[in-house]
Amino acid sequence: MQNWALRAAVHAALVVGVTGTAAAATIDFEPYVGAAIGYVDNIELNPDGQTQTSDGVIELEAGFNSRYTSQRLLGGLNYRYRYLDYFDADEFDSDFHNLGASARLIAVQDLLLFDAEEYVGGLLAPAGTRGE
Repeated sequence: MQNWALRAAVHAALVVGVTGTAAAATIDFEPYVGAAIGYVDNIELNPDGQTQTSDGVIELEAGFNSRYTSQRLLGGLNYRYRYLDYFDADEFDSDFHNLGASARLIAVQDLLLFDAEEYVGGLLAPAGTRGE
C-alpha cells in the first residue's frame, strides 16, 4: 500500500511540475516591415581623388523577432530581409538575408547552463549579378 501511495505522490508532483512549467511558458512574435528612401554620396566608399558613384536608393526591409521563455528554456529566432534598389546604379542593387537563433537550457537552476547561438547571413545577389 505504501508503494502505491509513493508512486501516486511522485506522479502527482511530476504532473504539477510539468503543468506549472508549461503554463509559465510564453512565446512572443513581432513581425516588422520598413521602407526608406535616401541618397548615397559615395556608394563604393572610394577615397578622394578616385571615381565616386553617387545615387538615390530605396531600401525595403521585413522580418520578425521571436522569443520563447519558460522556467528552464529560453530561446529566440530572428529573421531580416533587406533589399536595396539604386535609381541609376543598378549594379549595386542587392538582397540580404540574416537569420539568427539562440537558446539557453537551464539544466540545474543557478548551477548548470547550456548556451547555443547561430547566425547566418549573406548577400543573395552580389553586385553585378542581378539579371534584368
